[in-house]
Amino acid sequence: MFNPSLVKTMVIALFITKLSTCINAESAEQGPSYQNAVTNLSGSSPSQVWENFTRSNMDEARALVAPQYYNVFTASFPPGSELLKKFQVESEEIFGDVARVRLVTDITIGETVKKFRGWLPFSKDTGHWKLTLAEKPVLEFLTKDWKVEDIGPIKYHTKSGLSQKLRADGLRFVEEFRRLSANFRSSLIHLDYYVASNEEEAELLGIPFNPGGAQARPGLIKTLDDASHIHELIHVFRVDVGTTNTFLEEGLASALGDGYERITSAARCHETQALLAQGYVRLFDSNEFSTATFAGKPSYEGARFLMEYWLDQFGLDKVLEMMVLAAKSPNETVQIISRTFEEPSLTDQQIQLRLNAKCQALSAEVNAGPT
Repeated sequence: MFNPSLVKTMVIALFITKLSTCINAESAEQGPSYQNAVTNLSGSSPSQVWENFTRSNMDEARALVAPQYYNVFTASFPPGSELLKKFQVESEEIFGDVARVRLVTDITIGETVKKFRGWLPFSKDTGHWKLTLAEKPVLEFLTKDWKVEDIGPIKYHTKSGLSQKLRADGLRFVEEFRRLSANFRSSLIHLDYYVASNEEEAELLGIPFNPGGAQARPGLIKTLDDASHIHELIHVFRVDVGTTNTFLEEGLASALGDGYERITSAARCHETQALLAQGYVRLFDSNEFSTATFAGKPSYEGARFLMEYWLDQFGLDKVLEMMVLAAKSPNETVQIISRTFEEPSLTDQQIQLRLNAKCQALSAEVNAGPT
């Protein structure tokens, strides 16, 4: 069965964070190497900027990414990494001072290889094209003929208008938005929500045409035929305090937001055990997490299982406290977890015990057969 989590890390810079630094301050600290990067790598088109980013180093990449999103791109997908070479430029479209570059890659789902198409937004900064995560200016061009309907603080964008079912789901989503906004102490006042209803619209928005296909961006959510995607709402709320690593962020969104990353078979359970056997901290590394996801391993299931353990043992408030601290000091995440919860080695032991019990229960269900 298709697992929508497998395609989520295929889109560059899945997570978003708020940074207070500006490019001038950063460039002053970087010295001649940064200035050379601005001159040599900026490129004359958005697609050239992307190609340069895939070949750049961490210092050079500062010339290619809008400063408020630099940490996101380099943390999730390090410049010059092998992972980036999996994405090929398919086309680019320019709308004045904003643009999008469409990317295509192969993804493996079980034994099947499929094409996945997504796109990245770009904007002009001091005459140079730069990668950004601010999609709304591009979406305003792409969806200019779509209908807009407000339900409380949510502004829904659809090609043909909300169906009765989607409108009812939207009303429930507003209640969840308000409840979770209070839990997360979010400053978000309203949200733009784009809903695709077919493959053409999904491709326009840059989301997978599969059940659960969705993305979160600053101040907006994009989904396929879903007006109440809590998983992506969690990601949007996390922007207010900054984000940690992909493993923790997906774990939180999966545990609180949806059922797609649940472990539902004994085989998948044993795969999760194997993935976490070397310790969950290993998956804090973006390359480790992305490589596992590309290979079809249960990286999202493992992230959710860990987060559910923490929620059971320590509660939501304590988990959010840890996430806020880790976002402020990402290099100290392991120490923050140890102080807030327990040593990772103790958690690893508890996770393996819980997974043993889970795997045995799922195996028993298979052996028992239908009732």
